Amino acid sequence: MTEKTQIRTKDGKWIGITRYIPGNPNGRNIIIAPAAHVLQVEYEPFAKHFMQYGYSITSFDYRGTGESASLISRKQKNGLLQWAAHDIDAVIRFVKQLSNNNEIIYIGHGVGGELVGLAPASQYINRLVLIDSALSCKKLWPWHIKLGLSLAKFWWQILGWYRPYLPIHKTGLRNHLPREVVYEWINWCEKPNGLFDLFPDCNYRKLEVPLLAISFDKSWYSPEKAVRELLNYFSNSQISWHHIDPAKLGFKKIKNLCFFEPFVEDSLWETLKLWLNEDVRVTNQGIYPV
Repeated sequence: MTEKTQIRTKDGKWIGITRYIPGNPNGRNIIIAPAAHVLQVEYEPFAKHFMQYGYSITSFDYRGTGESASLISRKQKNGLLQWAAHDIDAVIRFVKQLSNNNEIIYIGHGVGGELVGLAPASQYINRLVLIDSALSCKKLWPWHIKLGLSLAKFWWQILGWYRPYLPIHKTGLRNHLPREVVYEWINWCEKPNGLFDLFPDCNYRKLEVPLLAISFDKSWYSPEKAVRELLNYFSNSQISWHHIDPAKLGFKKIKNLCFFEPFVEDSLWETLKLWLNEDVRVTNQGIYPV
């Protein structure tokens, strides 16, 4: 069963969520935190697939995007910090309240994984999955990505003078993003340590949970160095990291939804299922590429 509803954040805003409720629940809850440029509806095939196996799934759109766009004024600030400290936080607390202390599995796609430690409620996460997530930091990217960002930054600053939402499709991404999100992300990219030059990393290091990271070779957003740098902040988690050549999965080029494409059901989705059923205990910390 699929149910759409709205929940209120700590700062009094509303965001749209979708619940996928299985007929025979297995007592395990999955939260899908979207990438910045992806709407929750695009995760529906993945959510419905795992719902068939008894998982209760919750997806959502960040304020200012998708089904949450009409619930907040465009004049209000819709930045990355608000996405994390209020939107992600509210969803985790909502699932925690419904779950009766059952397991919470957080799947962060792109920036949804990078932001998780900025949500105070991240303490309730039992398992963490990062899909194509990396530290947004320019120094970790190859030269051609740095050049592209510089050109895009110039273009976005011009458009931002008169547009509250900025088009990002010319960068290979989809949908429009709130101006504040784009500006804040650029600011993080310019810092030597990304967001960690602005915010403490304590919640990241407090996460003593099993962590599965899946990233893709030739992804502009998550080059291997940037993925590794983000994973270093989860210093007390038991990390399994798969850095994958997308050509081996049948992709001629990297796609934004790569992991969530239905035709990887028998490969990547099975990898996730196997990991979710492993008895992983957090004893020896470190990064283990497979």
